[in-house]
Amino acid sequence: MEKPALRGEADFLVDLPAVLTRHGVDVSVEELYRAVWHSIEVGETSMQLVDALRAAGYDDRFDVSIYSCKIGLAKPDPAYFERAVAMIGSAPEEVLFVDDRADNVDGARSAGLEGIHGDLAHGHPRPLDLMAEHGVRPGA
Repeated sequence: MEKPALRGEADFLVDLPAVLTRHGVDVSVEELYRAVWHSIEVGETSMQLVDALRAAGYDDRFDVSIYSCKIGLAKPDPAYFERAVAMIGSAPEEVLFVDDRADNVDGARSAGLEGIHGDLAHGHPRPLDLMAEHGVRPGA
C-alpha cells in the first residue's frame, strides 16, 4: 500500500485509515499526520555537512528536490535515479548518491550513478571518508 503512494499513484492520506485499522491504531489520520510532520528533527551534524558541501562548490548538486510522489517513481527503482539524473541535468557517472539503505545504493548504481552506502549509525566520519574517496571533500 505504501509504494503506490510513494510513486504518487495513490493518496497516502486517503489510504492511511485502512493501515491504521489493520494495525489497531486508534487515532485520526489528521492527528497522526500532524504529530509525525511536526516531530521531524533535522540532524544538526547532517545540516552542517550539507553546508560544508555547498561551501566547497557542490551547490549545483543540491538545487533540485526530487520527490517520489511527484515523479511517479520510488527508490530503489533504477528508473527513479534515471529521472533524477535527468532533472539534475548531469550524466549518471557525474552524480554521487549517498544513502543509508543498501538497496537504494544498488538501485542508483544499476542506473550508472556512483553510490555510497553510508550508515549514520556509526556517525558521519565513515560516509565522509567514502565521499572523499570519490573526490567529494566538504570544507576542503
